[in-house]
Amino acid sequence: MLLVGAVCCALVGALSAPAYVVLAVTPAFGLLVAGLVGLMDPAFPKAPSAKRRAVLAGAGASLVVPCLAGLAQLGDAGTVAGLVLLFLSCLLAEAWITRSLGSAGRDDEAEVDVEELQRLLRALPTSVLVREWRSTGELVRTAADPDRRARGLLVRTVLLEEMTRRDPAGVARWLRTGDDDAPEQYLSGDRDTAP
Repeated sequence: MLLVGAVCCALVGALSAPAYVVLAVTPAFGLLVAGLVGLMDPAFPKAPSAKRRAVLAGAGASLVVPCLAGLAQLGDAGTVAGLVLLFLSCLLAEAWITRSLGSAGRDDEAEVDVEELQRLLRALPTSVLVREWRSTGELVRTAADPDRRARGLLVRTVLLEEMTRRDPAGVARWLRTGDDDAPEQYLSGDRDTAP
């Protein structure tokens, strides 16, 4: 509903506004907003979802200038409609910012507690450690966010320490071969849990 109203007002504004507004001010404002959204997102420009968010924000912002020009053509009704659209847009922006900041807060909470992780890994069987080694390897190779990659590397380090504690000779043989993804063939299965 909000988008339909904004597009209708933008069409009226694009037809009635001076050419420099439509051809220069509108795209400049869209690029400014897209740039700001990109700067706020740590995964930008590597992650496709971050690029998509920036493009959508820029496209939405590009509607603002012609929409305001269209609302000016409607007189008092346009002023009321503009205030309603502005209020609804502020609510949507506030929800988006809160969601963005909330996910950043969850990332901060996701910091790895090394001592807790070491205690947990001591209780897990070696087969689970190997599976986690593989999944964190995939994360380290493919994560666009440097913080996620760093957390993955930290978890891999703790996993390697635990596997070494259980079977130092097997881990040494595995590391000598250079086969990153197949540690289980070098590790003995009879040392699954901590003593």
